[in-house]
Amino acid sequence: FIPDISTNAHVYGVDTFILCQGSLASFTAVIPSADTYEWDFGGAVTPNTYTGANYQSLNNLAFNTTGIFKIKVRISTTCCGYSPYDSIWMIVDPTPVLGINGLYKFCPGDSVTLTASGAYSNYYVWAPASGLSTIYGPVVVAKPQVTTSYLLTGYSEHYYCQADTLITITVSNPPTLAFTTTPAICGGTGSATVTPSPAGTYSYLWNDAAHQVTATATALTAGAYGVTVTD
Repeated sequence: FIPDISTNAHVYGVDTFILCQGSLASFTAVIPSADTYEWDFGGAVTPNTYTGANYQSLNNLAFNTTGIFKIKVRISTTCCGYSPYDSIWMIVDPTPVLGINGLYKFCPGDSVTLTASGAYSNYYVWAPASGLSTIYGPVVVAKPQVTTSYLLTGYSEHYYCQADTLITITVSNPPTLAFTTTPAICGGTGSATVTPSPAGTYSYLWNDAAHQVTATATALTAGAYGVTVTD
């Protein structure tokens, strides 16, 4: 008699099963009876081998190592010695841990480039498609017309293990700017102050010779000046 391996792991193909890293699985050597059961998990679990009369079934073994492993079992009886091995293949895929790099806010008419990481190769799907250059792959250009939340799903090598993460891309209207000035009556005595609305944290860059970076530019001579305000 040759035992037949039964397992509650997910069927992936003929005599091939798949799990996500860290998952538990149980196994049974299906055969009417035997004196000894001898299991070899090919390095997939710890301990890796089980031999004895009480090991017809092995429950809740933890698969913490990724890879493809050959699992085999044979039996022995007092009458006939050892049987041939029965074997299966177990794929253990890592569960993706996703990250997204890029700006999450932009002004109307602009766009942002988002770069995902943590899944296998280019196994990424974005949803919804509205405002995206593509829904597949790690890199997308987002240009939604309104603030939009996107769901990113990343997959393992064999498309069995997956992870999701949600991001919101905000379309932010530029602030309105108000100015107050002090005339340059004599040389560099003038000043200009810009006040953005709504209030918030902004950076400033004036186009004067000193390239001042505060809301108020001082020591200005007579002339026209511009300022870039960035949130």
